[in-house]
Amino acid sequence: MTELGTTPLTGRTILIRPGDAKSVTAESLARLGARVVAWPQIEIGDPQSFDALDEALNNLFGYDWIIFRNVHAVEFFAHRLEQLKHQASDLDSLRVLAVGDATSEKLSSLRVHVDIFASQSSAKTLVAEIENYLGSREIIAQMNFLNLRAANSAEILSQSLEELDARVDRVVAYRTVADSSRLVQSSTLLRGGGIDCVVLRESGAVEELVTMFDGDDLNELFRGITVAAKGQDIAREAAQFGLNPRIIAGTELTQSLTDLIVNYFSMHSVDA
Repeated sequence: MTELGTTPLTGRTILIRPGDAKSVTAESLARLGARVVAWPQIEIGDPQSFDALDEALNNLFGYDWIIFRNVHAVEFFAHRLEQLKHQASDLDSLRVLAVGDATSEKLSSLRVHVDIFASQSSAKTLVAEIENYLGSREIIAQMNFLNLRAANSAEILSQSLEELDARVDRVVAYRTVADSSRLVQSSTLLRGGGIDCVVLRESGAVEELVTMFDGDDLNELFRGITVAAKGQDIAREAAQFGLNPRIIAGTELTQSLTDLIVNYFSMHSVDA
């Protein structure tokens, strides 16, 4: 149980984007007693080897489905497709699942059709979307899936499909690079209930969280954590990935995001 002191934020731990560490919001939260923690800076790079991805691209005829869970998967897939002298039309015979608006828009710009657009990224939701599309859960057992992922990502979706007897190739398309100690710190705090609130001030913040925890069910990972978003657009983007903001600052800020966070925790304070 969080110990509260002289302000509603004393004893609260708030997770923010690295680029926001010196923002007015972060400084205000700290002055009000919050412990402000930044998640690690994320960089995207090539996987250690393209062998598995190249093999998959050269044998797309062996798959029924290809799954794109974020823009990075699309970008690295498309780049490698071009390097191997293949065409986007090679995907015409496959069914394509895209998670999130940005992913779908990127595929459309590359003239890749999308059979299922998923607005939620949880494994349970994606399996349900596939089942609904096919008309039967039993048909999934007859399907071959290509699931593009980051190196060292969790594979909840792949496991869920395999439990239904589908064949899933988990192919690394890109690699995320982050300060390992800070990544462990963030993961430990989240999984151990050590974070009270996560602040999303820009759309890039949502993308970074999705990238950092690639393959994880963010709805489950952030269960019980208050999400604060600056603006309805960011709130809608966050909701697509299982982060449902309880605090939303309007576009015309009559109250700052800090004030809204303080008000929220004032009303949701607990006794030590």
